[in-house]
Amino acid sequence: MSSISDNSTASTLPQWSLFHPSPNLCLRCISSVALALIAGSALWLGGWYFVGLVALVSLGLSWEYCHLARLRSFKPRPYLVGVCSLAMVLIHSFNFETSTQGWLSMVVLLWCLFCSALDNVFHPQERSSAMADSALNCMAVLYCGFLPALMISLRHIHLFLVAFVVLICIVTDVGAYAIGRTLGCSKLCPCVSPGKTWAGFWGALGCSFLAAWGGYVGSQALQLDLQFNLFFWLVLGLGCSLMGQLGDLYESSLKRDAQAKDSGDAIPGHGGLLDRFDSYLFATMFAYFMVAFTVSLAPLTRFFTS
Repeated sequence: MSSISDNSTASTLPQWSLFHPSPNLCLRCISSVALALIAGSALWLGGWYFVGLVALVSLGLSWEYCHLARLRSFKPRPYLVGVCSLAMVLIHSFNFETSTQGWLSMVVLLWCLFCSALDNVFHPQERSSAMADSALNCMAVLYCGFLPALMISLRHIHLFLVAFVVLICIVTDVGAYAIGRTLGCSKLCPCVSPGKTWAGFWGALGCSFLAAWGGYVGSQALQLDLQFNLFFWLVLGLGCSLMGQLGDLYESSLKRDAQAKDSGDAIPGHGGLLDRFDSYLFATMFAYFMVAFTVSLAPLTRFFTS
């Protein structure tokens, strides 16, 4: 009887261990390394290499966003969203002044609204909801075009700033997973993402605080031409961590609304581009505007610079 029990128990155990990891884990690791090499190389080279990578990611994000919307029976225009998202990326690639970038970005968004209005007027039979479809087009351009384009503008300011945002997002993910699995019990937002806990949330913030401190030390050791003080880097790190976690939860809410497990299958083992870059989009938004306000507003300049 004991032998039967042992066999039945063994049959229910996972057929992998530390020395024989699951195929999905191996696939995730391989994809992560390949993605890191491609993104790291483009980030280091800068210029049109980085712009080209951001443009491809923006197109992929646009398609996935429209795909999720179509699962909810809405009918956004993927080609309109894709073209406007590429226009956003192109605007930020030329390193215009901040005000010029803002006005041109507004023109692109208004053009998307104008085309959506024409679509509603001349093709009403193709619309699931005139209000919802128009709003989805504009929202997709902001989410999948404007937010990725901000990373290009951040790269124009300094390479280290983009690397810092990436570091904080990675540390936030790792800290939330490790501490959440170890100590987590109370759910952070069970209706949206049942796996996330308050322990993971606070653990991610703690890890990002340490990473931000390390970022400050690194900027001083490398003698970068960035005059930001320690308080700036700490606020930037905590803010990027908070916004990254919000971006993750927001994308989870989109998938839950569309009743989809993943936003796509562009990255083997990870799912879609939205699944991988959701936290980076919101973190980049916070980092860009914090840097822009610190540089342009005298009170913040005095407070955050050494």
